[in-house]
Amino acid sequence: MVDLRVVVPNRPGTVLSALEAIAQAGVSVEAACGDIRPGERWGYVHVLVADADTARRAMEAAGIEVVSEHEVERHMIGEQPGALVDLLRTFADAGRNLEVMYTSSKGVIVGTEDMLRSRYGVKVEDS
Repeated sequence: MVDLRVVVPNRPGTVLSALEAIAQAGVSVEAACGDIRPGERWGYVHVLVADADTARRAMEAAGIEVVSEHEVERHMIGEQPGALVDLLRTFADAGRNLEVMYTSSKGVIVGTEDMLRSRYGVKVEDS
């Protein structure tokens, strides 16, 4: 699975547009989370998909910027107190720094710095 980090303008309908572009391309969204703060011009959304290339192309064709791609791991944990702590301790003990983490109905999604995919090229606004 791949986590796509997407930057969206902070206005009604932009997250919807990103998810619609993915759906219209025939890609299922396995999980998602966002950090869109009132008063800020931009927000970030993380979208978990199996077909990252198709999802990225669909969003970019819709004018939505994908700023990073992560291979991520999905971990099933129990509901007992400390289950998430135990999972995260395995990453800390291995010296792996978290870059993204969120939950889905199918488990905890974790991406570490060493899983980050490099993206090459120039952004349109930088050219």
